[in-house]
Amino acid sequence: MSGRARGAATVLVSVLACRLLVAQEPQAPVFRTGTNIVRVDATVIDRSGNPVPSLTADDFEIREDGVPQAISSFKFIVADGKSTDDRSLPIRSQAHAASEAERDDVRTFLILWDEYHIDEFASSYRARGALEQAVLTAFGETDLVALMDQLTPISAIEFTRARREMADQIRKLKGRRGVYLSRSALEDALMRAAISDPGGIEALRSMVTFDAIKAAATHLGTFGEGRKTLIVVSEGFTPRGGDGQSLGSGSDGRGRSGSSDPALDLVRTANDSNVAIHIIDPRGLQVGSRPNFFLQTITADTGGELYRTNDLRIPFEKAVRAASAFYLLGYTRDAPRDGRFHQIKVQVKRRGLDVRARSGYWAPRAEEIERAKMTAAAAVLAPDITNAFASLAPAGSGRQADIFAGSKPLGDGRMQVTLAWTRRANEPRNSAARVTVIAKAGDVVFDGPVQPDGTMFETGVADLQLAFTVLSADGQVLDRQARTLDASTMTAAAVALSTPVVYRASTAAQVRAMQESAPAVPVHAGREFERTERIFVRVSPVGAGSSTAAVTAKLLDRRGATLVGLPVMPVAAQDTWQLELPLGSLGAGDYALELDAESGDHRDRAVVPFRLSR
Repeated sequence: MSGRARGAATVLVSVLACRLLVAQEPQAPVFRTGTNIVRVDATVIDRSGNPVPSLTADDFEIREDGVPQAISSFKFIVADGKSTDDRSLPIRSQAHAASEAERDDVRTFLILWDEYHIDEFASSYRARGALEQAVLTAFGETDLVALMDQLTPISAIEFTRARREMADQIRKLKGRRGVYLSRSALEDALMRAAISDPGGIEALRSMVTFDAIKAAATHLGTFGEGRKTLIVVSEGFTPRGGDGQSLGSGSDGRGRSGSSDPALDLVRTANDSNVAIHIIDPRGLQVGSRPNFFLQTITADTGGELYRTNDLRIPFEKAVRAASAFYLLGYTRDAPRDGRFHQIKVQVKRRGLDVRARSGYWAPRAEEIERAKMTAAAAVLAPDITNAFASLAPAGSGRQADIFAGSKPLGDGRMQVTLAWTRRANEPRNSAARVTVIAKAGDVVFDGPVQPDGTMFETGVADLQLAFTVLSADGQVLDRQARTLDASTMTAAAVALSTPVVYRASTAAQVRAMQESAPAVPVHAGREFERTERIFVRVSPVGAGSSTAAVTAKLLDRRGATLVGLPVMPVAAQDTWQLELPLGSLGAGDYALELDAESGDHRDRAVVPFRLSR
């Protein structure tokens, strides 16, 4: 791969890793705070592949690093996907899904469609049919099931019990093995840079798939301590350095570094998250093909299975059956902090039975624990970011219109006020036709209509009270909203940012217009967009240090983590800076744009939340 291609690949992988939210140091559920109980979930099946429900603790033997361990807790868990009470089955939100996943009788499945390594014709057709049938028939009514591919951000993964809707999604899946047409701006940049080196593209695709599987396992780890199942549909791939043997083959694995072997790295993540990885090859049986040690390792050492069969119904049924009944075993020991792999071997004394359980765990080092504490503390959202996301109105909220109100100091004790409104298209029976406002700063300074494309007026810098009224075409009051604007803090600061103004561009003409000082594009009050659109944000530094202020920006995810830095450029008006963000490469979900102004030791920031609906 050329230097240019490697550079593009590095950018793409880093951005995709941000979008996938791959945790570099996943939380280990092995040692919970205040306890030293090691939990092992073991599935025991007979020669027909059916779970064995009649075992007792005396039938099991557990060894850690070859040393027998006394079983201190034992429980047989049955989860057949059938409702056991009258609770509401539909998933109302992903917070509701996470709460349901905490139940012992609820199974959690995440299906990853590896489109980079599935043939676009025969394999895709067979896999789609089997997957659709499995979703409609193999999973139970209480099972939580989600679907993703390599480019699905973690924030866009939705666990659901709506099987018909998921079946509709499955029919749209495609295989792209050997097909190098891009489906996003990021992929397009990579294709242009590496078009002369298909081998380099394939290596990159393997890296992206590996990161997606790791991100999926990490995400599943947030859904309680119970056993979760990750099903990967793939013809197979091997990331660079991932052709080693299984953890359990030969040595105890303690002398090998998870950081240098992708298989061990992924096994560590899956084991820490208590995730069993099953991989289904849609090609079926392949006569004379060589074994893929990487896939064998990540399935065998996480308690899953690698399936290569001509009847693709069987793998899905077996993966679901394996999660339907398992033994929850526990033993106590002093929690190690040596940073080494500790092998767990679970056996049953009865003959003819197969036991599947995770192969062990990586003990954290003392410094890793401290670093994790610091990371957790840093993950607490700042109040302004929390408030920004809270301002996004959910669908069905009853709000008839999104209203924008912003201010910009002009000097001499004056400020410019910008108002705009946008009808909420996703609200049923929306009949909002016009918006009026009464602006008071002691006395009324403005009383009149708010134009959808923006209304501006000037007033003195003061505590400005805004009372908005949303009206129907016949004058009925549909909604009322109140806002407060106070620019006095901006004028008093050494450097501050005016209220960011958002524009939406969906045509080439609108994009060109945004290069002008006064663009012929209306101010956009809404905060919900589609992938075919672009966001432009304009902001002005104000205060004594504004002339030397540097403005930067970055894209944040729903957790407040930085996804990528964004360029901000001055426009024709020297006191105005502009940010441009194409949305084609982002997945559905909530995001925020953070804009920062810095002059010497003085700094200010503004946060613009937005939602990408599709």
